[in-house]
Amino acid sequence: MTIGKAFADLLTPLTAAASVEAGLARALARLVAATGAEAGALVVRPPREEPVVVTAGARRLPRGLRAWLVAT
Repeated sequence: MTIGKAFADLLTPLTAAASVEAGLARALARLVAATGAEAGALVVRPPREEPVVVTAGARRLPRGLRAWLVAT
């Protein structure tokens, strides 16, 4: 698999999602699974708008870990 194909596979959920948040959450979940990570967080800060924060885990995240990822 080339880096271009992997990148395209990660971005596919963004175009098919009902919202930016849903697309980012799906893309992050795929990235977490592909890398073998336990969890991840993604923050997008659009200009003059509220940040968009999504988290994902290899399994359901404990409340404390999710809160820490979002706060970090």
